[in-house]
Amino acid sequence: MDPFNNFMRPNLDVLFVGLNPATASAERQHYFSTTAHFWNRLYDSGLITRALRCRNLDGYADELVFGQTTYNAHNWSYGITDLVRTVVETNSQKVKPTPEDCKAFCDDIRTFMPRTVVLMGGKVYESIIKYCRLSRQVSNEYGNKGRLLAGCDTTFFYVPFPTSMQMNKIEMTRLYSLVRLYLEEK
Repeated sequence: MDPFNNFMRPNLDVLFVGLNPATASAERQHYFSTTAHFWNRLYDSGLITRALRCRNLDGYADELVFGQTTYNAHNWSYGITDLVRTVVETNSQKVKPTPEDCKAFCDDIRTFMPRTVVLMGGKVYESIIKYCRLSRQVSNEYGNKGRLLAGCDTTFFYVPFPTSMQMNKIEMTRLYSLVRLYLEEK
């Protein structure tokens, strides 16, 4: 079950990966539709060129950022998906990624070949480390993790989930900016 369009397609510049669809987002059929935290991180980091609310005069933010490139820095193409697509739940403590979830995710990465994958949140990152066959050992620090999947040119980043209260906005924005800086260097 995929509760709404996950905006994953071939050859994205950036694929953002959350844990699972939140209840309100699934009900609205739009990602990050209740608070602007995610959209603020993208804007503050320079990944999008216009400050967006969840719903704007010209559409929902997810449609504007993931469905087109008008507001994306350098007209890059962005997508989003969830590691666990079968569970609609707001409380992430209740969501348990399985080896099958991670295998399906890694298969999707190899199929769609995004240039960059941004793993948002500890549970997503730790599940990928635990259940995917990685090409090398990785640390638990945030930032650029390089190419993690054997035979795949996708570069991975690990960043905090945008609503995390464990990190201040300035540091979180800096981490999201690393993605923009990496793409600008390429």
